[in-house]
Amino acid sequence: MFRFQILDALFAQAQGNIAKAKVNIEIYLQAPVGIGEHSDILASIQEQVDIIAHEKERIEVLREYFSKPEGQDPLIHDIGPEHDFDPGPSNPDPLGMTPLS
Repeated sequence: MFRFQILDALFAQAQGNIAKAKVNIEIYLQAPVGIGEHSDILASIQEQVDIIAHEKERIEVLREYFSKPEGQDPLIHDIGPEHDFDPGPSNPDPLGMTPLS
């Protein structure tokens, strides 16, 4: 049926929201003076971090309760390490962001 297509859409939406929030944070970090309507940059960045945390939790819930019996994500073979937020030595940046050039 549509079970896996619906779950895949939820995964994709969460991934897209994470990517969007990461870009917004990079913009705030790289050019905060260019964002006129955001006078409180720290609050704006925190809002985006909260979005990332919420979407990461959503992905974890979908994986835990709605993945295929083999333990694979529905229709998604690899969500990608950029969304796993491993703060280990190979990725010292907890948000997995690289500065814009």
